[in-house]
Amino acid sequence: MIWFLFFRFYDLSKAIQYIKLPIKYTDLDDGIDKFRLEQWPIIDPHSIADFLFGTAGLTIPAASLREFWLHNAQYGEVWAQNVPLDTVPLGIYGDSARVNTKFGSTNLIGIYFSCPLWKPQSVRASRWLVTVIEDDKTWHHYTLQCILRRVTWSLNCLMDGQHPACGPYGEQLPPKLAALAGKPFQFKWKLVEIRGDWQWHKRTFRFHQCSWNGKKICYWCGAMSQSDDPGDLYWNFETSTWDGHNFNLEQFLAERIPPTGVCFLS
Repeated sequence: MIWFLFFRFYDLSKAIQYIKLPIKYTDLDDGIDKFRLEQWPIIDPHSIADFLFGTAGLTIPAASLREFWLHNAQYGEVWAQNVPLDTVPLGIYGDSARVNTKFGSTNLIGIYFSCPLWKPQSVRASRWLVTVIEDDKTWHHYTLQCILRRVTWSLNCLMDGQHPACGPYGEQLPPKLAALAGKPFQFKWKLVEIRGDWQWHKRTFRFHQCSWNGKKICYWCGAMSQSDDPGDLYWNFETSTWDGHNFNLEQFLAERIPPTGVCFLS
C-alpha cells in the first residue's frame, strides 16, 4: 500500500536525483577496463522519509519508540544514550542479487532505506530502494564510495532536522530541492542500523586481509580458521581468546579497515 501511495501521489521527477559515478567499461580498441563518469539515478533517503512520514501518513506508535530507546539505553547501547524518546530509528540495508535476462544473467547491487520499527505484513514494503547498479559496472571500490557519500549526506540532513541548503560537496542544489532548503522535518531521526550479509559488509568496509574463507574470518574479533594457538580458532568456544573480546573502535580501524583507499585522498 505504501508503495502504491508513493507512485500514485509522489512526483518522481522531484524525488529522483542524478549523481556522477565512475562506471567501468571495456575499451574495445585496446581491451583494457577503464572508467568514465556517468549520471546515475538515486532517491535520497531524506526525500523518501519526508514523503512517507510527511505526506503518505506513515507513523510509528509513540509507545513503540519509547520502548525501543529505553530498552537499548538500558542495555548499554552507546547510540541509544540520551536520545529523545520520540526519535524515529533509521536503517540502511545493502544486498546483491543475480537477475536472469534474455541474454544471460547479471549481478545487481541494491541499497535500501528502512525504518526498523515499521513492520508491515509484507517485508518488501518495509524497505525503500535508494539506488541499484550492475556489479560489473562498478569501478573497484570508488563507485560504491560515491553512492555511500551521497547516502551519508542525506542521512545527516535527516538527523540535523532540516532539508539541506547545498549538496554533499557544497554544490548548488537543483531548483526543486533548493526550494525546500531549511524546511524542518516533521520528526526527529537517528541512524541505528547498517544491515547486510557478510559479502555486503566486506564490499562496503573492504575488511583488510579478512574474509569468511580466509585465516582471519571475523571482522569484529580476532577469531581465526588456522592458528598455532588453539585459543584463536573460531570453533573453540571453551578456551578461546576471542570470545567476549570484540574489537573496540580503535582496534577495528587498525585491524580491519584497509590502509589505503579509505577516501579519495588516499
